[in-house]
Amino acid sequence: IINNPVKFNPQIVKGISTQDDEYLPIISPDQELSFFTRRSDKMSLQDITTTTIEEFVFSKKINGDFEVGQALTYPFNLESNEGGASITIDNKILYYTKCIRDNKGYNNCDIYYVNRENGAWSNVQEFPKNISKIDSWESQPTVSSDGKKIIFSSDRSGGYGKMDLYEISKVNDTWTSAKNLGSTINSNENEKSPYLHTDGKTLFFASTNFPSLGGFDIFYSRKDSLGNWQKPINIGYPINTVADEISLFVSTDGNQAYFASNNLNGIGGWDIYSFGLYEGAKPERVLFLKGDLLDENKQIIEDVELEIKNLTTQEITTIKVDAGTYVSSLTLAKDDDVLITIKKEGFAFNSTYIYTEDTSFNSPSALNFEMQSLEQGKSFSIENIYFDNNSYELKRATNEILIEFAKYLEVNNTLIIEINGFTDNVGNQADNQLLSENRAKAVRDLILLQGISEKRVFYNGFGESSPITSNDTEKGREQNRRTEFKIISQ
Repeated sequence: IINNPVKFNPQIVKGISTQDDEYLPIISPDQELSFFTRRSDKMSLQDITTTTIEEFVFSKKINGDFEVGQALTYPFNLESNEGGASITIDNKILYYTKCIRDNKGYNNCDIYYVNRENGAWSNVQEFPKNISKIDSWESQPTVSSDGKKIIFSSDRSGGYGKMDLYEISKVNDTWTSAKNLGSTINSNENEKSPYLHTDGKTLFFASTNFPSLGGFDIFYSRKDSLGNWQKPINIGYPINTVADEISLFVSTDGNQAYFASNNLNGIGGWDIYSFGLYEGAKPERVLFLKGDLLDENKQIIEDVELEIKNLTTQEITTIKVDAGTYVSSLTLAKDDDVLITIKKEGFAFNSTYIYTEDTSFNSPSALNFEMQSLEQGKSFSIENIYFDNNSYELKRATNEILIEFAKYLEVNNTLIIEINGFTDNVGNQADNQLLSENRAKAVRDLILLQGISEKRVFYNGFGESSPITSNDTEKGREQNRRTEFKIISQ
């Protein structure tokens, strides 16, 4: 391992790291919040004695950097040691570890959770005793992106070693009993500090077994095509050393890894660092989107969903919009394109096509939708309808969008529409007129192939006669080359 070093250039995370000790960090999947433990020396009221305290701390990202953070208030930091947290992708449920010393001196750690409601944390919720056992430690939970699985570390009896990794699943809003991850992951030594990446297929954890450089080393494992964990791989030197390395986690886009260390030249003792994760250890590609979905008056629309279609597998993921906002996480192969559509009755069709090479959607990304109410005689643009120059042959992306548009017409089954084609002013006016007609007809023909009645879909071409912006720039000409649908009857 030492003879094959990996790329490693740790940089201290600004704002969070101070003269005090900071450790057990996590950053939310949207990369906007951080939770960690801070240990500091504080004077008593009489300034006579110094007491070392641990506090569970929360920090927000402001202008690209995290603020120093403040100790969480109620229901946190009351009388116990707390930390080792994980948060759901919507930032609404926080799972964390709390250690309470009983009257016999036993410092028992268990997993708890709180809900974020109206800007405040709820009272602390406990797991059933078959999960958080009375006579064993359960700690450092990591929750999956769909919120339905949690992996944690426990020293309960019946495992393979001293501390093993276990998994629980949420079925019908109830958590199942803990299941050992098995001998591929767990050894006769210690496994702890699990981090399940947002892709749901890559697990990072610390172990004193396997090929180790000494103490706890960081390992990672990937799920195979059957959903089984593969043999763990040491993340490599100099990320791992003869000292203990624990609590590594990775950004949603897979590019940055974070950890706490007291072995580097930091600001205090323990500080939080980040480094660019080398290619071989990166998780799979994740499309992480969040944003608002409102009508043209910025009002909430009830009972609305987004459909996210993987155009390689044709798999559709449905995302419910809650009070005008949504968040979604989708694991993709490297070359997968994605189509997002909204087909709400009474509103115009809305779509966004995301190409693999579109870097504006590197995770996490904000994507807001404004839904327009249908109105007779009004026209609405169908986005991402593309043709080659001087051609009316539909491209693959356009085909996919129109297939979904036909489904939209099935939802709004009384609509009668006219497909209208427009061009820029490049070329001959008569040629542009004919081209716009042929393109509109090509769009209509594909819609009819999906089973929509020809009595509901008409077409027309307007050539270069109705620009919506100037044709003096390429951007303007691109906007003028468009396809719209006009409401003839509702």
